[in-house]
Amino acid sequence: MAGAYPVSVEFPNLEFRNKFFAVPVLGIVVRAIFLIPLLIALDIVQYIVGLAMLLTWIPVLFAGAYPGIGRTLYGGYLRWNARVRSYLFGLQDKYPSFSFDDEIGSGDVTVAFQTNDSPSRLWAIPVVGIVLKGIVLIPHLIVLAILSVVCGVLQLVTWIPVLATGEYPAWGMTWVGGYIRWTIRVGAYLFGLTDQYPLFSLS
Repeated sequence: MAGAYPVSVEFPNLEFRNKFFAVPVLGIVVRAIFLIPLLIALDIVQYIVGLAMLLTWIPVLFAGAYPGIGRTLYGGYLRWNARVRSYLFGLQDKYPSFSFDDEIGSGDVTVAFQTNDSPSRLWAIPVVGIVLKGIVLIPHLIVLAILSVVCGVLQLVTWIPVLATGEYPAWGMTWVGGYIRWTIRVGAYLFGLTDQYPLFSLS
């Protein structure tokens, strides 16, 4: 990842996709129902992440070191989130695993984080750090809100080539995959997994 953004999100390159999930309305409804257990689990993890953020700033502020538990918890939450979104939008057909780790070669989306060896202590100042990050991320949050609407509209048409040919359209992968990638990068910055400001890019 040398020279690249320190958060990488890659999607499986499937030669053929399950046409059942491309059936209008039915496909995405069935996917959403299947995801209920994962969404409940993610909701619980989200609360744990929120509580952990009350503590993980301490070693950063006083020792200049990012805690391993933070990498495991925040990184795992973001990986899990990426898999769920990828499955819901049809970028992968494999049911997402209940795991904080990637399953390489399994058909899941993979998320890799470059280790942040020297985290900024500014962002670890209680209250001030998270408020400042929230402010500087406002442009990204606006763009992501717009992209979420775009991806929702795209779901009205991406099913057509999947149902007809079994292939997910490249333009759909660019926009929907880019939206998920962008979301994960913003999350990684917010959680302090990287101090490099997120890219304004789908790739």
